[in-house]
Amino acid sequence: MLLLTLLVSLISTAQAISAGVPLTPRLSTSDSPLPRKRGEGLETPLSLRLHRVFCGLGGKGMGDRGANAYTDTPFYAVLGPEAPAILHILIGDAQLLVIQPETLAIALKQHNVGVFILPQDWADDADLKAAQAAGIKLVYVQRHISVAAIEANIRLLAALTNTQSAGDRWIRTIDDGLARVQQNVQRYPISRILILTPEGYTRGQGTLITDLLRTMGGINVAAEAGIPEARQLEDAQIRQFVPDVVLLVRWTPEAALELALNPLYKGIPAFDRNRVYRVVLPGQSLTNLVEDTDKLANLIHPSTF
Repeated sequence: MLLLTLLVSLISTAQAISAGVPLTPRLSTSDSPLPRKRGEGLETPLSLRLHRVFCGLGGKGMGDRGANAYTDTPFYAVLGPEAPAILHILIGDAQLLVIQPETLAIALKQHNVGVFILPQDWADDADLKAAQAAGIKLVYVQRHISVAAIEANIRLLAALTNTQSAGDRWIRTIDDGLARVQQNVQRYPISRILILTPEGYTRGQGTLITDLLRTMGGINVAAEAGIPEARQLEDAQIRQFVPDVVLLVRWTPEAALELALNPLYKGIPAFDRNRVYRVVLPGQSLTNLVEDTDKLANLIHPSTF
């Protein structure tokens, strides 16, 4: 009888995985994992609101640019993911030249580059020497480890590209949206969150998700324990953290199911209550930052356990 019960439980869990609940929901920009009451959360997708915000900017907005529109205008050479994500919204892609480390000298031979934008503490000596030799302006952006860092970069790059009004409106959109998320979760108890990769790494202090979890009414248990950025965990630590929710990043459905059913984790609230979720963390798309944060907040604070 016990064997039959276990078999039925495994089949039910496998069916749940194939259906995308509750072990396997992924955050997307089209559907929310849990419904909200009318009037709660975001009424209009952030990406649509951003389009409405910037579409009135004419040549400095989001519109497409012709292939020959900027042949005499210097490019913005950009290194790393931070600047392109912002400049794409502020000025489009026509003037962006995304390069890899140690390739600026090659780019300078092929393109008219006026500014080199790169993350702090991520400069290659060869690229810096090439920029200095060419007399190119260097602009340093912050890594996107917090909402404050994202907004600082928006403000900086908006000033650089003479799109300050658009940048200010974008920042207000983020602030207003996250304030609504925070207000919506105030009625829920604080949820203890653990993030895991397939390799057993977690994300701790100095990461965007740790900052966003505070807005969502959650605590990153790894950050609370003083773990910096990324560190591999032992099974005993997972048990010690006593997470209410476990967020699995880059896990396959099969591996997630194996983890969720592992008897080693019996007694941990997240596993006992089947609150182990495969997700894509907010921040992959800045235009959907508020929307994805809202969806994850809705996921970690269900109305009933």
